[in-house]
Amino acid sequence: MTTSSSPQMPRDEQTIVLGSAAAAHVADSPHDFLPSGTRLHEFEITGLIGEGGFGVVYQAYDHLLLRRVALKEYLPASLAARGQDQSVVLRSQRHADSFAKGLESFINEARLLARFDHPALVKVHRFWQANETAYLVMPYYEGPTLKAAIQSLPAPPDEPWIRGLLGPLLDALELLHQQGCLHRDIAPDNILLPGAGRPVLLDFGAARRVIGDMTQALTVILKPGYAPIEQYAEMPGIRQGPWTDLYALGAVLHWIITGQTPPPAVGRMLRDSYEALTTRTGGRYSEALLHGIDRCLALKGEDRPQSVAQLRALLGQATPVETKALPAPAAIPAQESASASEPDSSSQIGSDWSKRRRWRTPALTLSATVAAAVAASLLLGERPEAQAPQSATSASLEHPPATTTQTPTVEPIAAPMTPPPAPVAIATATPIGLEAAWQTVLTAASPDYGLSVSGLKNPLQVGRDSLSLALDSRRDGWLYLLLWDRANGQVGLLLPNAVDPAPQIKAGQPLRLPRPGWQYQADLPAGNWDILLLVSESRREFPDLALSRDGIMLAAPRERIEQALARSGAGNLALAGQPDCAPGAPCPSSYGALHLSVREIEAPR
Repeated sequence: MTTSSSPQMPRDEQTIVLGSAAAAHVADSPHDFLPSGTRLHEFEITGLIGEGGFGVVYQAYDHLLLRRVALKEYLPASLAARGQDQSVVLRSQRHADSFAKGLESFINEARLLARFDHPALVKVHRFWQANETAYLVMPYYEGPTLKAAIQSLPAPPDEPWIRGLLGPLLDALELLHQQGCLHRDIAPDNILLPGAGRPVLLDFGAARRVIGDMTQALTVILKPGYAPIEQYAEMPGIRQGPWTDLYALGAVLHWIITGQTPPPAVGRMLRDSYEALTTRTGGRYSEALLHGIDRCLALKGEDRPQSVAQLRALLGQATPVETKALPAPAAIPAQESASASEPDSSSQIGSDWSKRRRWRTPALTLSATVAAAVAASLLLGERPEAQAPQSATSASLEHPPATTTQTPTVEPIAAPMTPPPAPVAIATATPIGLEAAWQTVLTAASPDYGLSVSGLKNPLQVGRDSLSLALDSRRDGWLYLLLWDRANGQVGLLLPNAVDPAPQIKAGQPLRLPRPGWQYQADLPAGNWDILLLVSESRREFPDLALSRDGIMLAAPRERIEQALARSGAGNLALAGQPDCAPGAPCPSSYGALHLSVREIEAPR
């Protein structure tokens, strides 16, 4: 098992696809997989989806929300291996810096993806650090990559299909670019076509760059033909920007139409052999589409479209406003004449809770010299039980196929629009008042923690102020923050969250909230907040509260919380959660608690 860091390491860029025809790879894998049945918090591993040089992706079952998910573990095979139990250990101490930088990028991947809610971008359900590594939980999509779908066709797809693919991708890139983020690794094998064919962007491309800069040649990391010249090296006067992603997108479209990638950008610097599509493949596609692709593939960044809006103008493609599924590309016959019908794109719909409370995360500008800019999303292989062709990729699926033998997915997030038919099982449980539960948690808390707050901004002006305070504790511990917004009846677990997954406080060292990466803003309608701060000796979980993932946090309506408390064997104390410790390890249950009230007021005009 090699630990060499030379450029001759194909596994660092290879995803081993696991399926009926590929299972033999498992015996040769450099990874020590977590076996099926392994439990990580509420997630139980049920199988292996795929592996790459920087991690492993498992299929898992979420016992809290009753759905299948994809669970990604940071485990760079060339740097680390499985130790005792579930832990990850370095193969050599000389890899410590490389491993740490890659882990930092993996963490930033979670933070980056948690910032966005778009159907063409992978979502983050949960993130945490444990066992000397980190874990990322995503939806479970299932479908072929764009590369596999196009390679299965007898001829290139027609223009309406290409434009239908472009719409959601341009929407997603525009959202990223508006927030100062770049993808930097757009390629046919990084675009998934799950379900009805709507594209999903995978593999944010910085983590391989981070580790690659430290362990192997950069040319192994970048994809020749898809990477513009500015990604090969830092050069005076040459910088990355939206035009960097548009070059890669143009290269993808060039590959779809011609079956060939453009000449590598480095070679074009010496002798530009690129042949314009307007002269090479005119007739089958519109002049606007071909000219737009040619402009994207200009060697100099300043000669390319500088934004998605400029590219749309070149393509003559208006901003799509309606969601439509792509037809299966294999069903689209080749046509000799161009058709320029405008496609529709996926729109994003936020939950009422997300709209009411805006989570603010600072923009991450992605520079080739910033190691922790953003992390790579592992290329995924097919899952063993799918028996799909090896070219298909499985990543996630919140609603599994009808043919699956897995436990059916249940989505308990949205309340029913009409009253459920009687009798209803949960109606037999008498709801517990949230006020009473709040008081029970405070009464049972240990006074040894001596929690106190300073600098609490109160009241908060709607649209201007955010929750702000400094918390002090006499004991070390894990920090949890529950907020009950009485104005809209919602209860949210603000800490931990996907951006801040493991907050801790040190004795005698005041901790300022909000911590870097998020804030919680006052918004209409104005009302009162009840805040419950917990500092616990052990990490805690809240499995009995019926909380649902909502953006980067967990939340539920007050009524659902009260019903959950009534059903829980812990009763009112379920609001404080329960200690979550490794089997056989000491698991102290003490905690300190503090109740705060904050008032929202409308800002004076």
